[in-house]
Amino acid sequence: MNIYSIFRSINGEVCSPHQGSVCTFIRTAGCTNACKNCDTPYAQPLGSGKEMSIKEIISEVKTKNVTITGGEPLLQKDDLFYLIQALLNKNKNISIETSGVYPIIIGYPEVSWVMDWKCPSTGKVNEWMDLNRPYYLHQKDFLKFVVADSQDFEEMLTVVEYLLKSKGDLMPKIAVSPINNSRTLGDREKIAEISNWVVENKMLGDIGAIVSLQIHKVIWPGATKEV
Repeated sequence: MNIYSIFRSINGEVCSPHQGSVCTFIRTAGCTNACKNCDTPYAQPLGSGKEMSIKEIISEVKTKNVTITGGEPLLQKDDLFYLIQALLNKNKNISIETSGVYPIIIGYPEVSWVMDWKCPSTGKVNEWMDLNRPYYLHQKDFLKFVVADSQDFEEMLTVVEYLLKSKGDLMPKIAVSPINNSRTLGDREKIAEISNWVVENKMLGDIGAIVSLQIHKVIWPGATKEV
């Protein structure tokens, strides 16, 4: 399996073990999306990682919680299938982060998915979004919207309304992630503005939507390596 890095840290965003939970990250290499707001562009090139066997990967996992991210894990779907099985055999809690461009692996109720919905601000990748993708998420899973502006927010409301009508109580948890560089006052003001939109929206309040900030950027601002 092509792996960019394996490291121990905390879950900085929404996941089933909760934000702030200690975990091992398994970052796969390679992503074809090239989203404008990607915060891990170094893991995008298909050849940016190194080949590792499932056994080698498992040997580096020293925590109960495991988050598989990328890159895009579903670009290596066959290997991901075997990695999931190996981690479950070790009784690990598994969360998988995916872009929403590819169908998830179904049939593993123990696995929690965190799927992005790529809003217009991400660029052309928004054209690849398909409402069939989040339909297969369930209550333990998350559908996350990275929101940069009012256009992103309105598209998010449209998608949430669709899921409410089609899935009802079986829909995933909804997370709103204001785009966050945490470098300037303007960034922080934008985060507050988008958070206010969430708080003031009745539908989002009724379903218990979550405002998700990248808390690892607060703890380790300007970090030049994965922590």
